Amino acid sequence: MFANKPKVLCGLTLLGFIVCANDASALSCSVTADTWSSGYTASVTVTNDGSSSLSSWEVMLNFSQAPNMTGSWNAIVSTSGNTIEASNVSYNGNLGVGQSTSFGFQGTHNGNFQLPICSTGTEPMPDPDPTPDPGPTPDPGPTPDPDPTPDPDPTPDPDPDPTPTPTGGRVLNVELELLSNQAKFSPFSVVNSSEASGGKYVVWPKNGDQNNASASDSASGQMEIKFTLSQATTVSFELVANMPNADDDSFHYRIDSGAWSTQNNMQTTGWEALSITSYTLAAGDHTLTLQRREDGTQLDKIVLTVSEGEISGNGTVVNPPLPSDDELVIQENEAGFCKVDGTVSTSNGGYTGSGFADTDNTLGARIVWRVNAQYASSYMLEWRYANGGSSNRRATVTVNGDSQNVDFPTTGAWGSWGYVTKAVNLSAGENEIVLQANVSEGLSNIDSLTVQGEVSAVACATVVVPEPEPQPAGKVRWRIINTTDIGGDPDDEQSLVRQLVMANEYDIEGIITTTGCWKKSQSNTAVVDKILNAYRQAYPNLSKHADNFPTPDYLDSINVLGQTGYAMGGVGAGKDSAGSNLIIRAVDKDDPRPVWVTCWGGCNTIAQALWRVKNDRSTAELNKFVSKMRVFDILGQGEAGNWIAQTFPNLLYIRATAVYGWQQSKGSSYNAEIQTHGPLGAVYPDTKYATEGDTPAFMHLAHPALNDPDKVDQGGWGGRFNTTESRNIAGMSCMNSGAYNNHYMTGNTSEGTRAITKYKAGYDNDFLARMDWAVNSNYSSANHHPVIVINNNSDEAVMYLNASAGSSVSLNASGSSDPDGDSLSYSWSYYSEPSSYSGSVSIAGASSANATVQVPSGASGKSIHIILTLRDNGSPNLYTYRRVVLNVQ
Repeated sequence: MFANKPKVLCGLTLLGFIVCANDASALSCSVTADTWSSGYTASVTVTNDGSSSLSSWEVMLNFSQAPNMTGSWNAIVSTSGNTIEASNVSYNGNLGVGQSTSFGFQGTHNGNFQLPICSTGTEPMPDPDPTPDPGPTPDPGPTPDPDPTPDPDPTPDPDPDPTPTPTGGRVLNVELELLSNQAKFSPFSVVNSSEASGGKYVVWPKNGDQNNASASDSASGQMEIKFTLSQATTVSFELVANMPNADDDSFHYRIDSGAWSTQNNMQTTGWEALSITSYTLAAGDHTLTLQRREDGTQLDKIVLTVSEGEISGNGTVVNPPLPSDDELVIQENEAGFCKVDGTVSTSNGGYTGSGFADTDNTLGARIVWRVNAQYASSYMLEWRYANGGSSNRRATVTVNGDSQNVDFPTTGAWGSWGYVTKAVNLSAGENEIVLQANVSEGLSNIDSLTVQGEVSAVACATVVVPEPEPQPAGKVRWRIINTTDIGGDPDDEQSLVRQLVMANEYDIEGIITTTGCWKKSQSNTAVVDKILNAYRQAYPNLSKHADNFPTPDYLDSINVLGQTGYAMGGVGAGKDSAGSNLIIRAVDKDDPRPVWVTCWGGCNTIAQALWRVKNDRSTAELNKFVSKMRVFDILGQGEAGNWIAQTFPNLLYIRATAVYGWQQSKGSSYNAEIQTHGPLGAVYPDTKYATEGDTPAFMHLAHPALNDPDKVDQGGWGGRFNTTESRNIAGMSCMNSGAYNNHYMTGNTSEGTRAITKYKAGYDNDFLARMDWAVNSNYSSANHHPVIVINNNSDEAVMYLNASAGSSVSLNASGSSDPDGDSLSYSWSYYSEPSSYSGSVSIAGASSANATVQVPSGASGKSIHIILTLRDNGSPNLYTYRRVVLNVQ
């Protein structure tokens, strides 16, 4: 290992430093170490003291016991016995005269830690302690401490904090709610919130417009973040906050006993990581203090990042990137590059490879990469980019559901290229890296992504959104796009998990993160990313149990950001988004099937798509577009829905208000059982208010043989709706229901949720069985749905038959079967509510495979709805349905 490299010999000083010099006096180094009861960290600085530049270096450190190293950074490090050998990595081997570089490592010990000694491996070992050796068998009893100054406390605690952070890192995360026991914390208050990173945030509670305009050392409402630096370094200060308006967007801050500064007029769209400032600080202890200024400013956590050395303190340390001289460079024509919402372009010079990723000039435009990491740790990402605009282009990088902001400063011209880096946490195995635009101009042009460390590229499937194919005879899958205010009430996350295990029943063409009156801003797709990552893990099993489950790469390609602002404030000129563009492309496809666009929150991404088409196209083109769209709105969570219904009166618009009472209760054992089922169960959250409030939006399309969704009065798992539109159906209390209130919509019938709960055993067991699929690779280890055949017809569609008044109609389901060989139970029932005939109907053999319906003599010109429910005896019992509509002549 040490061939032809400058070598370093190190010795211990009385001050606890190791000072080293190589055999040609060209190198020196200093080492510091911090220890606690069972572990240590060491930081080594290597300096070129010679008269010429060096291209490489190496050191060897010898311990009195095994070093038990658990991590290292900025060097190639190996252990053998009691020795650590370290040499430069690719980016820190070149040292000019007088230049230095540093590396570090950490490990565990058994309570008797001694500083290591450095050598080249051949020189005699110097004594690590200048005190004479007390002998081979020291007395374990009350022998005086051999140090020059006796230690009065055998176990001194240098840190009064009862839970000191034992090791340092490059990043210190401090959840501010953990500082609530500090003396000056009040009148700050801690608020529970699923949107905050630790489930809580800190706020000076809103009470009018309170303002602590001038900071004071003695003022109440302060929080102190104490930290220690291992060396002189630059510390960047980032704050995660939600500052929604001009009255709630400020605070005071200072470092140590310096002058107070004020952060003001930096409003956010929801929770954002704000780059506040940076400090150049000496090694040692420091305090960053926050002080209240305006009430209503919501503060989540502080992130302190050092440019060199380590930081520790009253927070959580993020370990440095794994040491490696390896790096993976991913360009647009190579494995690992999965998707760009735009094109690969060659229009500007200076790029490497075959071109650069040029996203659409749209908020939410994304580039996606996939890599495989050998270890779970922090890794450094580096983008080569060009930004010829006049201002920064802010983006969000999301890895496995964890998001950070990244700024891409202007490079002055589109042919001038720069670099931006960000440390992220990768899991062992596959990881998806998503870079998403936070501005309407889209991302900067991206030439390449470099990942520092032991990683490899994952070949991404080529995702081609297929042209529509003719539906198989008798089989219908409806097209659906979700818009969701996910990240507010966790019921959206619950609904998405259920929809994904049912995804073979639909053609899902979009999953769009947007806003609603309970979550009025969005900045990224991180919550959906997390759930899709769980689906990726479950997909191999799901696809063993049924055809037509969409691939994970396809779902990633349709997972986009919609409007980031609320209601009609997010609609209009210059407000197109990746989500609104996706809706337009979907409706424009040469596919005769309508597109059902659902509102799990507000509807303003749909409104933006319609606004764009209305402003760009002729009346005839607009009418054609509207005729292919359907909207299913859960409860009304923003006045954009009112605007849509008022502006486009020919659009089929359902506002479902009967969406509670059909589901399992909060805290039920059923929900707990769902959560035990693998990766998808793990991302099915606990209920906060009501379980799966948005599920009826896609359940309406779940069973083409039970109900035709365009015939809204038939009813199915999503409810039953009136054919006559109602004027001004009110939305939730959190929205402005009075806006655009000259609209007509389709609403629930008087059955309310009874139209859903009549199928309760069916949809409850369906979810359980599908979650079984998600964790079982063996088809025979789970139950599957029986198949209905009526009168030799196996179509998955509502059956329509003509019948004469007073006649008997035979319905034969004896050709039905079960794929698992389970026995079957039959139930034929008359569904009176959607039938236009209002009398009673007799069914002979209602519990057998062969039934006979006696058509009443007075039913001429009316319809009679008969439902066959077929149940197997598997575990859990599964149900299949088919509706037969008798049109009586």
